[in-house]
Amino acid sequence: MELIREAAALRGLTDGWRAAGERVGLVPTMGALHDGHASLVREARAENDRVVMSIFVNPTQFGRAEDYERYPRDEPRDLARCERDGVDAVWAPPVEEVYPPGLDTPAPAPGPVGDLFEGAARPGHFAGVLQVVRRLLDVAGPCRAYFGDKDAQQLFLVRRMVADDPALTGMHIVGCPTVREPDGLAISSRNAYLTAEERSQAGCLFLALTEAAQRAREGERDPAVLVAAMAREIGATPLARLDYAVVVDEATFRSPERIDGPARALVAARFPSVRLIDTLALPVPALDRPAILEAIVPTLVGVALDGDDDAVGAARILADGEGILAGGAVAKEVFGRFGIRTRALLDDGSRLAPRAAVAEVGGARAAIRGAAPVALTWLQRLSAVATGAAPPAEGDPLDAYASRLSLPDAVREAGPSFTLEFED
Repeated sequence: MELIREAAALRGLTDGWRAAGERVGLVPTMGALHDGHASLVREARAENDRVVMSIFVNPTQFGRAEDYERYPRDEPRDLARCERDGVDAVWAPPVEEVYPPGLDTPAPAPGPVGDLFEGAARPGHFAGVLQVVRRLLDVAGPCRAYFGDKDAQQLFLVRRMVADDPALTGMHIVGCPTVREPDGLAISSRNAYLTAEERSQAGCLFLALTEAAQRAREGERDPAVLVAAMAREIGATPLARLDYAVVVDEATFRSPERIDGPARALVAARFPSVRLIDTLALPVPALDRPAILEAIVPTLVGVALDGDDDAVGAARILADGEGILAGGAVAKEVFGRFGIRTRALLDDGSRLAPRAAVAEVGGARAAIRGAAPVALTWLQRLSAVATGAAPPAEGDPLDAYASRLSLPDAVREAGPSFTLEFED
């Protein structure tokens, strides 16, 4: 593993990798590494040939009364963990390499969304975040950058920054699931500040989020009801003081009047020693499976199968990106029409993480390959249905209906799409 301090040296290294045809994954961190960071490295390693981690406590994203000076720092420990986790290079620069004197580093504006929620609680925070991420991407060059979705508002703003800036063409932002302690507390470097008593009560954030998720799963579409449930849970915790509880539309990160598509619950609470945040994607209610399958079946057509039908194959359907699945039952139905055994692993209304397994498939390898384009196409189209678009009218061919679907940006950017991966 290489330890790099200078920006030019990192860019030279990553340019060399890309020139050799290797894909580069970037994991930006502020150090104090934990299992959440390790999960980002695993995702980056699975999707790229080389992995770079940056370790830099960025001063521009801390307010005057915040914890910049006391933020946990232990570079030897972090470097040992990086080497153990399979990182190829660590960029741990001094401040002057990130913000060189005389260099006008771009400072993208967060816009109105940057003034909401975390932005309101920490004025100027997101301006500093976007400034440092923009600089990291500039130095690393074209790559896939991995962020945890615990900082959901940050992830939204970073994705929008990359999408809006032509100079960042070739960059892809990947959101990864939050890693949690056994009681549901999101793993965070700041958890180290908690006293034993505070730690015993910090699980209230996750309890509040799961209460909102359960109500959404049961069909509650009024954000105010979910917010009230979250506020009650945190308000009943003696050491926690609610900062905010909110439901946002994934596509706009604004609070909707009604939940009609992918949405997310967010909470923040202050304890005597630290302020914590957490978030959870809200499930969609169960879809009308019979109606969906009835719409699919008339459209299925035979596929030409060639090759050795006696060769047995085993495969999995994997989600290429984040999104809403509708669902494992559809894969089972479509493959079943071709005499292929399928076991659904995720059911209607599940939210997908990248590389999530949707279903297991078994049967003649040629038959599986032949049926896969049909099945994967319908999974993708019906995932669009699950985002909240109105169902097709009676007699409306699903082909035509699917082509008219307008996916929210947050879903369109990340997928949903599916691949078939044969097992060895």
